[in-house]
Amino acid sequence: METADLQSIPLFAGLAGDALEALAGLASEQRYAIGKTVYAAGEPSENLYVVVRGSVAVTHQLDGDLVTLARLSQGYFFGEAGLLKDNQTHSSSARAEVDGTAILALSRKNFRELTKRNPSAALALVQKVASVLSERLTEDTTRIAIISAI
Repeated sequence: METADLQSIPLFAGLAGDALEALAGLASEQRYAIGKTVYAAGEPSENLYVVVRGSVAVTHQLDGDLVTLARLSQGYFFGEAGLLKDNQTHSSSARAEVDGTAILALSRKNFRELTKRNPSAALALVQKVASVLSERLTEDTTRIAIISAI
């Protein structure tokens, strides 16, 4: 993926040119047909994923029912725990909802390489991930409070 393409992804927007160049060489784009599995529950979690095109459904098996946790569209990232934490497994499954869904994957191994090649780029990426996760947590906490109040 070209650096200009990376710059258009919110997670990578604002990163310096050298950081984008390093990421371009370490991340890989994967394409999925509708219904194809990105990852399944129980599999090792070793990648940060970013939806470049299309959409992904994240589901979880709960008391025998398949529950959709999220529908992720362009620019949304997921799987970040596998990037940051060793020996992690997926508790949910992710599948492409649209033909031609394109996902950018950055493996833990390549993220560690990024920390060696360009520590400031790795730090900037972790800061952006943390910022977005903080926003998501605040939104989820608000939703839970509203549901509890009802």
